[in-house]
Amino acid sequence: MDSEIFEQKVKKLLIDLGIDLKGININTFCEALTHTTFSNEHKNVQNFEYLEFLGDAIIEFVVTAEIYKRFPNYNEGMATQHRISIVNNHTLSTISRKLKIIDNIRTGNKAFINGQNEKVDSDFFEAFIAALYVEKGLDFATKFLLKNLEEYFHKVDFKKIADPKTAIQELLQSTGIVNIKYKCDKKSNLGLDKDKIELFECKLFVDDVNYGSGIGKTKKEAEKNAALDALHKQTNIQEN
Repeated sequence: MDSEIFEQKVKKLLIDLGIDLKGININTFCEALTHTTFSNEHKNVQNFEYLEFLGDAIIEFVVTAEIYKRFPNYNEGMATQHRISIVNNHTLSTISRKLKIIDNIRTGNKAFINGQNEKVDSDFFEAFIAALYVEKGLDFATKFLLKNLEEYFHKVDFKKIADPKTAIQELLQSTGIVNIKYKCDKKSNLGLDKDKIELFECKLFVDDVNYGSGIGKTKKEAEKNAALDALHKQTNIQEN
């Protein structure tokens, strides 16, 4: 692709994303959107890899700081799980496609022989964020990033936490709550006799207040599900 045509393409992308071109060195964004296969074929052309390295660190920092601000009663494990649910290839590649960043990269003749994947899309988004930081500063890059990640702060999946009972206990204790109890009862499903399965229903109580409920084939599983239910409810309460 002719360099002037590519520059115009990059400028249009920035304008479409609401980014003022005043004072910007467009070459930084051209670098952020250049694949290694193109730089391998054209001497003295820089590719996105070094900016991707910087962008990765910026995104992790911004998301970590935002989680710390929004969820002051998290413990380290919960904060880490929440960050992982946001900063991953699937999320970042989804945004990269949504913003059409990935539609405006330049590549060499042998790029994506085996198909394009989420990792590539994610890497270009990280490089783009780094370019924003370099040309517009950390405040601008942070606002742009949080605007596009906002919905993902509400999608944390605590089911992946190995020990939700410990997580909810530490979370509640951090707010001064110490009297946590689980109350479990046996239940049976309403299927045919041969299909009947004995189930447990457990509720997590703080004093006489029900903080979460769960059902499982064992008491242990039901308590875990009650803890997960309480985690979801408590994190929603804290953010609101």
